Amino acid sequence: MIWSRPPYLRPTLVLTLAVYVFAHFIFWPPALSAEFVGRKRQLSMAKVVALNFVLSASFAAICIAVTAILKPDPAYSWRSGVRDTLDLAIANTLGFILYRFISARKPRIDILRRA
Repeated sequence: MIWSRPPYLRPTLVLTLAVYVFAHFIFWPPALSAEFVGRKRQLSMAKVVALNFVLSASFAAICIAVTAILKPDPAYSWRSGVRDTLDLAIANTLGFILYRFISARKPRIDILRRA
């Protein structure tokens, strides 16, 4: 993974919120872009998911490259960058599938329809 909490860093509310904001920063641009292109081009769900994977991998690669340039670490090789890019792309794509599944379900309110 890109970042894991060092043992000396205590979990705090600020750290939790920062990680939450970062997760949204990584997830939403590829997800919204894939949704937009998928609707405009009338792509199937499988193609939208594949597009989300490609966009997520591209976005993650850019973020990892910027991080590697700004804070070079000799122990972090290009293989680690590829591994982290794929990890983030897979996690983003699975999150996107979950988002699409949840947003597609409509609540059934049979009690209100009978009244």
